[in-house]
Amino acid sequence: MRVLDLGTGTGNLAARFAAFACTVIGVDFSSEMLAAARRKVPDARFVRGDLTGGLDLLGDERFDLIVSAYVFHEFDLSTKVSILKRFVRDHLTERKRMIIGDIAFPTVKEREEAHRRWAAQWDEEEHYWAADEAIAACEKAGLQARYVQVSCCGGVFST
Repeated sequence: MRVLDLGTGTGNLAARFAAFACTVIGVDFSSEMLAAARRKVPDARFVRGDLTGGLDLLGDERFDLIVSAYVFHEFDLSTKVSILKRFVRDHLTERKRMIIGDIAFPTVKEREEAHRRWAAQWDEEEHYWAADEAIAACEKAGLQARYVQVSCCGGVFST
């Protein structure tokens, strides 16, 4: 299986797939993170790039699975959807499977309640997901998405 890890960081998720003999390519904007990832997962390929821009380094490569963990909350909703749409269109095989785990809440209302409850810890510069608005935005962009809440403040989106 060919796996693309978006925002790979130090390669923790990439290492899990490499352990199952997957061909893994990790993308991150941080040279320091990529250096750590290369040490951790020497058999994977790591590419420096910004997810919001074009990743010409990937060319027309296709992947069976695209994954990401705790990265997309850095982007506002329209940027999230734009990135998702581009990667699904340009880099997924016919199976079209993308899985994203991140800080997320089932609804906008629940995200607002969490914001009030955890105000002292809340990072105002981050854009935590609300599944109801994200799924609606994905559908509007022609993407089918599902969501599963896995903790009080974490969830998994999949296509």
